[in-house]
Amino acid sequence: MLNARLAFEEAINAISPTIATAYENVSFTPSSGVPYQELYDIPASNDHLFTNSSEFEGLGIFQITLKYPSGKGTKDVSNRAELYVSSFPCGRKLTKNGDTITVLQTPKVNNLGVDGDRYVVAVSINYKQIKG
Repeated sequence: MLNARLAFEEAINAISPTIATAYENVSFTPSSGVPYQELYDIPASNDHLFTNSSEFEGLGIFQITLKYPSGKGTKDVSNRAELYVSSFPCGRKLTKNGDTITVLQTPKVNNLGVDGDRYVVAVSINYKQIKG
């Protein structure tokens, strides 16, 4: 599912304006009072489409966890979440290294509440990956 992760990271990094990003298993120190996002790929399943074939279909969720300073309202984080919802509409296709990644439904936005000094919102994008 590496290609799905790479495709989503590339697409997210192309969205303007950019914000600081914490990647999985990479050192990151957030700046006080500055919003940032964490990116996670959550594979759900891998199935061979045909017997004796190397082609497979994978399902997963790509999650963007937005972490904004708490105590400043929800407008900025809500706007950022909506930017991602509109950037990854149902049916959008991404490609990476011959694989095709398709967004399966409108991304879901979930309020995760306050964690320390951060107000946290998750944007979950369900996808299907077809290995080329």
